[in-house]
Amino acid sequence: SRAEGRTDTRHVVKLIPGIAYQASDTLSLGVSLSAVYAQAKQKFFPGTSVFNPGNPSGSFFGTDLTDAHALRYGLRLGAQDRVSDNVTIAAVYASRVALPLHGGRVNANFSALGLGVVTYGDARIDGLALPQELSLGIAWQESAATLLSLKVSHLYWADALRSLTFTALNPNNSFAPAMIQTTTALNWRDSNVIAFGLRHALN
Repeated sequence: SRAEGRTDTRHVVKLIPGIAYQASDTLSLGVSLSAVYAQAKQKFFPGTSVFNPGNPSGSFFGTDLTDAHALRYGLRLGAQDRVSDNVTIAAVYASRVALPLHGGRVNANFSALGLGVVTYGDARIDGLALPQELSLGIAWQESAATLLSLKVSHLYWADALRSLTFTALNPNNSFAPAMIQTTTALNWRDSNVIAFGLRHALN
């Protein structure tokens, strides 16, 4: 997202190796272990530094966060059953994957305090996660050439993104605050997603 002086960049990459088992002529079961890598950068008005001596809580010091990252693992389970020659149903469960970003560096603009830009060698963001998911689907082979499908998913965002806590420690200037910490409420809500699919063989 971009606003005046603000830039947030977050990347999430997932690698999902899996294995499937044909339990019967109609039933298939699957499991996969996903490796999730996340990386974040954030510039929050890094050129701004304001100190309010009458109300220190009203002061603002811009920050520039780099190199925060996380590597976590998640589980996915699936089942698919061919209930008739032309109808197949399926279900998938995916676990919640917490992504506590750590290992970052923060440059904080304390110019208003006469300290210039102070580097914090240990920065982290807690509270990010990929949601738990439950999906149900059905596919109908309407004809030899045409397949129709429907998938309904419930994403548990309320449990995944409640709040974000940003923490910076180990400044390279002993006169700077020993810790910077801010918490932002997110309060996401669970969501339902409905997807329709159509596949048609032209020849």
